[in-house]
This record gives sequence, structure tokens and C-alpha cells, in this order.
Amino acid sequence: MKKNKACELLETERKNIDRIDGEIIMLLEKRSRVVRNIGLIKKEAGISVYQPGRIEEVIRSRRAAAVRCGISPDMVEDLFRKVISESSDLEKSSGAD
Repeated sequence: MKKNKACELLETERKNIDRIDGEIIMLLEKRSRVVRNIGLIKKEAGISVYQPGRIEEVIRSRRAAAVRCGISPDMVEDLFRKVISESSDLEKSSGAD
């Protein structure tokens, strides 16, 4: 493959990555709205933000999905542990304990 063609292909693929990253950010924003609602529900019901059983259930489920999709379950676990940590902070800022 010639260098010019490779550069064109790389540019196209990088634009695809940029578009996908934008979609991920939009999905994270949607998830944040749901998390805020969950925080309000937990506050009203007197339910703790920290739910270790639910966290581990989510991690197991996301790891299994990663395996089915052929991507690293360790990477997906790391990503979702960060998402869950940030989500807990959002729930707390919504008034849940």
C-alpha cells in the first residue's frame, strides 16, 4: 500500500473513531441523567448509594458482554468500575446517602 493511500485510510478511520467517541459521550450523558433519577429514588426511599451486590452483578454482566463481543473483559471492567464510581458520586450529589 502506498503511503498516500495509507494516510487517506487512516484519516477516514480516525474520523470514524471521533464519531464513535462522540456517540459514547452522548450515551454517558444519557446514563448520567438516569443515575441522577436513581439517586432521587434512593433518597426518597432511604436506600444507600453503595450497593456492592449490584456493582458486582454489573461487572460480571459487562465482562460477559465483552467476551461475547471479542474485546478485553479486563478493559471493560476497568472502564465500568470508573463509570460506576462516577455514578455513585452523581447519586450522592442528587441527595442520596
